[in-house]
Amino acid sequence: MPFSPDSGTHVLSPPPKPSGCELCQRASPLTKHHLIPRTLHNKPRYQKRHSREERLTAIVWLCHPCHKHIHRLYSERELADRLASLEALMNDADIRALSIGLPPSLRASNRNHQGASGAKLYQPQPLLVAPGSCQGLVQRLG
Repeated sequence: MPFSPDSGTHVLSPPPKPSGCELCQRASPLTKHHLIPRTLHNKPRYQKRHSREERLTAIVWLCHPCHKHIHRLYSERELADRLASLEALMNDADIRALSIGLPPSLRASNRNHQGASGAKLYQPQPLLVAPGSCQGLVQRLG
């Protein structure tokens, strides 16, 4: 079995699990997101573009909300063609919109999430509720 000389782990092992989501830095249970979706691994188009090693190890660790959000937004083919790196995911405005809107209490307490430019990505947004939209709910709960 081929082993990586640097870490002593198998060459096809996923990257080590970080303490928080690689997109939003939330400290919660993480899932593996294959940057080249597994359903496309046997397609000739992706076998030509990516080595077997790359197809199996191109993984980022995401929290459940970020992972679900990505798969709701994009098809697997679009993910493989356009968003096959952590940097591409972080630079996508629709994906970033979820992590920007997270309140600080849901983020890892010891991290500052910053974009490539070094600017903070989290900007608190006011909660917009139409006047009277919650009135019926308040009356039922009261």
